[in-house]
Amino acid sequence: MVWSQKTIGESGKTTKELEKIIAKMKKVLDRTLADNEELRSTPAVVSQEQLNRLRSEKAALQAELEKAQETAASTVAEERQKSEAQTARLSREYEKLRKELEKV
Repeated sequence: MVWSQKTIGESGKTTKELEKIIAKMKKVLDRTLADNEELRSTPAVVSQEQLNRLRSEKAALQAELEKAQETAASTVAEERQKSEAQTARLSREYEKLRKELEKV
């Protein structure tokens, strides 16, 4: 029996791909947060425009991270359901074969 990798959700990304995206986004978010903290602690004058740009970038990255986490969570839940259904089917098949073998 040959199993083909099916695409999940609207993005067509696998769970591993989504997890990689989330990991990369977390790194970017962490770096942005570190940059923001560095800018706050720097005695040099930071322009209001630059501060606003960084704030909006941070908000956009946080929203994107949340969306990716939600997508990954739903994908993992789908995969778990499929796996549980497959396990149940295999258990039924095993029991059927065991009963047939007992008859012989």
